[in-house]
Amino acid sequence: MNPNRIEELAAKATQGELTSEEAGELLAACRADPRLRRRLALLCGVDRLIALSLKEHADRFSEQVEQRLACEEPAAAEVFTERVAARLRRERLVRWCAGLGGIAALLAAAFLLAPGNPVPVATLTRSVGTRLDLSADGLVPGRHLVVETGLVEVSYEAGVRVVVEGPADYEITGAKGGYLHRGRLVAEVFDSRGQGFTVDGPSGRLVDLGTKFGVSVAANGGMEVHVLKGVVKAEGKDGKTTRLVENQALRISGDGLNSALPQADAEAFVTALPPVSDSEPRSVRWTFDEISNGSVPDSGRELGGGIATAEFRSFAGLAREPERVPGPYGSAVRFDGRDSWFESRFKGIAGPTPRTVAFWMRVPKDVTTQEGYGIVSWGDVSGGGTAWQISVNPIREEGPIGRLRVGTGRGWVVGTTDLRDDRWHHYAVVLYGDPAGKPNTSTHILLYVDGVMEPAARKAVRDIDTRITGATGTLDHGIWMGRNLAFHDPKVPGYDGKFFRGDLDEMVICDTALSQDQIKSLMSHNTTP
Repeated sequence: MNPNRIEELAAKATQGELTSEEAGELLAACRADPRLRRRLALLCGVDRLIALSLKEHADRFSEQVEQRLACEEPAAAEVFTERVAARLRRERLVRWCAGLGGIAALLAAAFLLAPGNPVPVATLTRSVGTRLDLSADGLVPGRHLVVETGLVEVSYEAGVRVVVEGPADYEITGAKGGYLHRGRLVAEVFDSRGQGFTVDGPSGRLVDLGTKFGVSVAANGGMEVHVLKGVVKAEGKDGKTTRLVENQALRISGDGLNSALPQADAEAFVTALPPVSDSEPRSVRWTFDEISNGSVPDSGRELGGGIATAEFRSFAGLAREPERVPGPYGSAVRFDGRDSWFESRFKGIAGPTPRTVAFWMRVPKDVTTQEGYGIVSWGDVSGGGTAWQISVNPIREEGPIGRLRVGTGRGWVVGTTDLRDDRWHHYAVVLYGDPAGKPNTSTHILLYVDGVMEPAARKAVRDIDTRITGATGTLDHGIWMGRNLAFHDPKVPGYDGKFFRGDLDEMVICDTALSQDQIKSLMSHNTTP
């Protein structure tokens, strides 16, 4: 429809001068354009606020109008077109606002509905692992943020910060609201202007009462709300409401407010994006291009302290060199999955310190669950969260078999991409810091496959505090490549998962959380930041 015609019809609607035929014309335009539908609904809300005699909440009214505009049933449409003219005539802004209200409505129509003149209510401030364009204009009502992978931070002008975790579809619906069609988010109100921020979903509505809360929407439309701080009002589609306070959680379905959960699960949500590091990363690096007497030199920068050379080891005691194969860059090494590994005197990165581990790997199609452990590992497996081991997931109870996995000792994160295709791919695992100094497996670990952030298929929450000294002193080994961190005694019969089988190239370990761009640069140019 011609933009001028839309303005004309919108202005007539707010003045109560819309005929049934014109109402039908405007309805047809709204059906064809969801953004127009939402803007007209918002305009009606503004119109209602001006009329002091009307008591309905404008935002709720605008939602009802939007639903009616979207209705496809002919009978309902006919009722709407008849009622819209009659009701607007009946409620023709009392004479108190006939002049002022009419002018304001006309200006609002021109401003809200005219193409090219949207009103931004939020901005896309940061993203990690996504392809969204941060240079785009501000976010206007009706804008969908479809995040297949990664994290997105949205900042509302009203003083609200929303972190959306892919895969998700989040729609900006107003100055203090959004609609989560699928996925997960965390909303935090940090300014009094944002109080009353609303997250709608397929099964209900959540209203902030001064708070920070997580919301998830499943494929079947079921919702969960987890209150991390403050108070939230939850409302089901049946109109029933309840108040939730800090540490409370609730499941909502199409049938209403179904059941309270034991407690809020803060670790189920990513509450903040990784901080941007301004320090130059130190690193250890094994290219596997130069191997002499089973030794691979460290070509990294500063981190290894001169002791990070990797030595080839074998329980068979054979004086042999590791098998070499062509890699993505120069030569690579082949691990046979039977009795050999590489070991470095460098003990790895300790505590909760941020880190990045990146490498090229080729996993055979027929690799077994006993051959997926120990691509690279260090730390102490005797405690919870004190180990650091990257593997091809071999444990069905902990996630899909054959996916990228990082285990920390009773805590793990498992990705979604099947690695078993006998092809070279680039992998990276990033641990980023936490302001409180307690990063965990649920929130602070990011997985990348070929430079793309990997959605997590399964997580087990555990604080990370990698220990490179044992309970009775120093551990007797440093970093291992190709050997399960939990396997120590070759004399113990029947032990599963001793060694890794596959090809490895260009192993890099940094003491900072690399960004996605840095990981892509490492993958494409084979140079550390």
